Amino acid sequence: MNAGFFDVRNPFNPKMVSRIHLKDADAIMFCTKNPIPIIPLLSRIQIPILMDVTVTPYHQNIEPGLPDKRKIIEAIREISTIVGPDHMAVRYDPIFISERYTIDYHIRAF
Repeated sequence: MNAGFFDVRNPFNPKMVSRIHLKDADAIMFCTKNPIPIIPLLSRIQIPILMDVTVTPYHQNIEPGLPDKRKIIEAIREISTIVGPDHMAVRYDPIFISERYTIDYHIRAF
């Protein structure tokens, strides 16, 4: 960030990397399932920030490596105080149904 640009890897084509210069951006949008690591850096970004966080109810058997959902929800609350609630979006998806993750499970989790 100190260099004034970000290199962004295309998730569908990992060999494609785009360089985004902050001086050319009107805003920056982060889309993530784990916003916790970005929190200390948000105050260093001098353009509007939009944050899209996906929260899912799955356990480590489906999403290994993600923090506990309660920590992610705490992070969402903290980020909304930094960027403003009107710059936050929270998604609940994808939804898949299995013996463990039933419709009733999703209704309770949501």
